[in-house]
Amino acid sequence: MRYALRDGPAPGPAGEPGLLTISPLTGRAGLRLDGEADLTSHHELQKVLAALPPGAAEIHFELARLKFIDVAATRALIARTLQPPHPRLILHHPPPSLQRLIHLLWPDTNAQFHLSPDSRFEDEPAA
Repeated sequence: MRYALRDGPAPGPAGEPGLLTISPLTGRAGLRLDGEADLTSHHELQKVLAALPPGAAEIHFELARLKFIDVAATRALIARTLQPPHPRLILHHPPPSLQRLIHLLWPDTNAQFHLSPDSRFEDEPAA
């Protein structure tokens, strides 16, 4: 199994190698991605992204436990900003490789990167 969808906060880092765990965020439109987002989990990631509120002005992604994300999964995240109402994509704790990928392939995207520990979500345990 490479994909798991949780109804609440993830209890910890994805324990199975290659597993992508997707959890809804509390109090705002968005998702927490833990583990590895790649071609094998792409279909499930697209389904979950499509279920996010369509009129949201911002979509948040908590990525502190994301170990790997490929171009296809990154494109799926970016695609949400290209659809009306063109929400702002806010990436909390993104891996440096994801930041570089977005700046290189989508330099004009409506994405913001939040790296500071004070941008933690209420359901995220303190480090």
